Amino acid sequence: MIGGVVMADNAEQGDSRSQSDFAETYRLGKSASVDYKKAFECYLKAAEQGSKEAQCCLGWMYYYGDGVEKDYQNAFEWFKKASMQGDKDAQNSLGFMYSRGFGVEQNSKKAVEWYLKSAEQGKAYAQLNLGEMYCTGCGVEVDYSEAAIWFKKAAEQGVPKAIFYLASMYREGQGVRKNSKKSKELYKQAFESLQQPSERDSVNNQCLIAYMYWQGLGVEQNFSKALGIYEKLAELGYPMAQNNLARMYANGDGIEKNQEKANELYKKQFEFVQKKAEQGDVVHQTNLGDMYRYGNGVKQDYSKAIEWYTKAAERGYYDAIARLDSMKDISKN
Repeated sequence: MIGGVVMADNAEQGDSRSQSDFAETYRLGKSASVDYKKAFECYLKAAEQGSKEAQCCLGWMYYYGDGVEKDYQNAFEWFKKASMQGDKDAQNSLGFMYSRGFGVEQNSKKAVEWYLKSAEQGKAYAQLNLGEMYCTGCGVEVDYSEAAIWFKKAAEQGVPKAIFYLASMYREGQGVRKNSKKSKELYKQAFESLQQPSERDSVNNQCLIAYMYWQGLGVEQNFSKALGIYEKLAELGYPMAQNNLARMYANGDGIEKNQEKANELYKKQFEFVQKKAEQGDVVHQTNLGDMYRYGNGVKQDYSKAIEWYTKAAERGYYDAIARLDSMKDISKN
């Protein structure tokens, strides 16, 4: 291959762009079998010469442990180097690292800062992430109108999850004027988008597909398909799958009611929900309130339920406000 030979020649001479491109041939197996170690070596050379694209790719190789030992701190440092040069992919990745606390102390405000830089450059998944931050109140105050703006931008670029969120906002009238017809159209569009090969294998998207089957959103309701997906993901330890599978067992949705099984699943994801709630996520603060209110996976405690509902309600989260209101009579007893 002429292109491959020229690329290798320039890479040996220290051309950072060629080294970065050559690394791609090894990482993706374009001109040879996949060789992560060789790709890592090529990316490192280019990254050390200042290639922001190589620095970003190097960050992900450290993050996943491809061709090198997994190291979140090194991943963070390379994402930061590329971000400071204005690389939108790295900026989104840096926001993710701050959001999760990987390789750096968890900091939702910093996450928002970097998501915004990336989103303003048109990075679709940064727009999605920023919308989620405005919905959950992580690093910013809850602002459904602002969330809707960013979800629309990401949806216009075909991001299935953003299309789903937008459909939900039109259904509830949150951040946009309520429009049931528009909501149904968007749910259908979201489900169809999730069937694309590039989208359907993602764990988050699998959870979303299961949810849509469970609730009959954009597709005919099918408890069996929802259960099948949730069971596989719950076994792998994914908290959202464990939570929704627990709810299906508790409700008897497509399966015989089994509160004991539901409680087992709730216990498995309690620690995750608590951690997210303590980080200021209003959705998980409300979920934690639910767990204490109903004794799901934890000893029933109305005072703690009210405490967590209040935290989320004080920041304007509608669901928490409604739950707090419904507990007025209980709290008096």
